[in-house]
Amino acid sequence: MRSMEPAKPEEPSQLVIPGAVAPFPVLVHHINDNTQALFSISDNTSRAVTIPEITGRYFPTSYGWILVLGPPPDWETFLWNPHSGERIQLPEMGVIGDEILDNKRCSCLLSDDVASPTCGVLIYDRASPNMWYCRVNGGSHVWLSYDYDIGSMDVPDETCQAVLVEKKKTFHTIASFKGRFYFDESADTTGTLEFSGDGGDETESQFGDMDVGWVEFPDGSAAADMFMLESGGELFHVCIFYTLPCLDAPSGFGVYKMDFSEPPAWRKTDDIGDRVFLLQGEFSASSSCSASECGLRRNLVYWVNSRVDVTCLYVFDLNDGGITMVQPCQGTPDPLPRPPFWMLPAASSCQ
Repeated sequence: MRSMEPAKPEEPSQLVIPGAVAPFPVLVHHINDNTQALFSISDNTSRAVTIPEITGRYFPTSYGWILVLGPPPDWETFLWNPHSGERIQLPEMGVIGDEILDNKRCSCLLSDDVASPTCGVLIYDRASPNMWYCRVNGGSHVWLSYDYDIGSMDVPDETCQAVLVEKKKTFHTIASFKGRFYFDESADTTGTLEFSGDGGDETESQFGDMDVGWVEFPDGSAAADMFMLESGGELFHVCIFYTLPCLDAPSGFGVYKMDFSEPPAWRKTDDIGDRVFLLQGEFSASSSCSASECGLRRNLVYWVNSRVDVTCLYVFDLNDGGITMVQPCQGTPDPLPRPPFWMLPAASSCQ
């Protein structure tokens, strides 16, 4: 591992909060229920702030917008742009809010940029096959609840590891791309999900799949963390590899781009252009941003390791294959009261 000094070709976008100005993107750590520490990867500095919108229940998304769920009984629900402060009001969640409010296993995705007339919000439970959906623009605005079935798998029983029990599969590696959701369904299948209708009560969830061969593990690698994301109009898969018995630190990485020609396949690439990828497994909200606009070196992958108690940030360099590790926000509580997440520039709803 080596040290790295990021280049700063342009002045990065700024996150403006009373008492602090932080260059995007930032890694957000919760110090307590009311205070956060922001670690900027463009200048490697940390700032303590209070952001009211993320002191309660919230869900980061890959497009930079954050879904904020207000407390009962009002259940005010809105998408918040941390760059501009803009809000997009959504329907109150009602009883759905009861299902989600205390569920620490939920993650959120937008189907597309919020400027799209068919943009929708998807909340899903990473531990059970439940999901909730609401259209952002056009049509009916109502929260809908769904159960889904993408198959089952055998897992060790919680009370006896030697006994296998059947468990329903759930979304884990999932991303939105051109209005449709893509997810890892099996070793040789990529599943798809989209919603028909105008977002009203008759809206149906439609599942499909593509036969896509899985990526090959490097020699000696026996485990991997998987991430999927859209960037620059293309769909990517990122794999963080481990060599047994050490699962605390990665031994390698790979970036793969979806080739939608027949037959579709994940093609390994070492060039993502003027982009950086931002990965964080706890929220499943992997994202990307422009390197030059954010004052970063191009062709890098940033990953927050959630396997260890102390937050470790790894930087994978596609230019030369190097791996760098840093520990952002020194002095934050151990363990953190909430998982850290990436906050990045979000596009305006008016384009």
